[in-house]
Amino acid sequence: LLPSLPPSWAQGGASFHPRSSHHPVHHETTAHANNSCRLRNIAWLHMPKTGTSFGRTLIHCACPASSHKLPVHDSQGREPFSLISQWAHPPWNRRGERPREACEGGFDPRHSLLFHEPLPAEVIQDPSSRVVALFRDPRHRLASSFHYRKLAYGLNQTEWLERQGGMRTAEEYAAFPGIAGCQTRMLAGYPCASERHPVTSAMLELSLSRMQNLTFVGLTAHWGLTIRLFHAMFGGECWEGSWTHLRRGDYDPSLSSALRPEDDPHDWEVWKAAVKVFKRRLKEFGFPDEAVRAVRVWG
Repeated sequence: LLPSLPPSWAQGGASFHPRSSHHPVHHETTAHANNSCRLRNIAWLHMPKTGTSFGRTLIHCACPASSHKLPVHDSQGREPFSLISQWAHPPWNRRGERPREACEGGFDPRHSLLFHEPLPAEVIQDPSSRVVALFRDPRHRLASSFHYRKLAYGLNQTEWLERQGGMRTAEEYAAFPGIAGCQTRMLAGYPCASERHPVTSAMLELSLSRMQNLTFVGLTAHWGLTIRLFHAMFGGECWEGSWTHLRRGDYDPSLSSALRPEDDPHDWEVWKAAVKVFKRRLKEFGFPDEAVRAVRVWG
C-alpha cells in the first residue's frame, strides 16, 4: 500500500519555519502580502499530472506587481488553467496580447507556460534560465493520466483516440508503446509520450544529469514542503492560493496501487533521484529532521 498523507506540519495549513533559512516562510491568507521573491527568468518544466496548481506559486513570484489580482479560485472553488496563463504566457497570451509589463523578465520567453512542452536545449543549457519542475511517483502520475482522459501529450491525438478505445485498466495504459517514461523524456527534451523516442539508457543518464542542475525540484506528494522549500530558497511569502488544488482528482486509489515500479522503470529512477535532491535541499535550508525523514520512496 502507498503511504498516507504526510503529517500536518507538511501540509498547507500548518505554521512552519525552516530553522536556519535566511528567508523565513510566512503563511499569508491574501495575495496582497509583500512579495520579495527573487527568482526571475523562470522556465517551468510542466510535466502532465505533476501539479498544475504550482503555476500559481510561480506567477505570484514572477509577477509581483500584478499577482495580487490573480483570484484564489473561481465561484465553483476551481480555477481553469486559462486564468493562470493570462498572467504570464510568453510571448503572447491566448487573446494575442503581449504579456503585462508586471511579468517582464519573470518567465523565460523561449518557453510557453501554457502547454506541457519539453524544454528546448538552449533553455535548459542556459545558465541564466531558471528551470523548475515538480516530480511525481510514476504510479500516481500514470493513474492520474489514465483517469483524466487517458492523456498522451506527444502522440498523434486522432490516432490515439482510435487506438485507446478498448483500454480498460491503468496497467494497459502504462504498457502502451510511448506512454511510460514521460518524466524521463521531458527532462531529456522530448515530448511526454512518444513512440518515436523510446527511452534508452543514454536518455535516462542525460535526464538524471539534468536533474542535478535544475534550479528547483519539488515533489507533488509533498505539496506543503515543496511550497515552503521554494520560498526558503527564493524568498517571498506564501499565500492562500498556493494551497488551492486546481484539478483535484477523484479517481479510485486502487488505480495507483495496481501499478508497480516495473510498469515505468525509467521514471522510477527519475523519481528516486528527485526525492534525493529534494531531501538534500531540505537539509541545506534547515528543515527539521522529522520533515526530511517523512520524504521517502515507497516501493
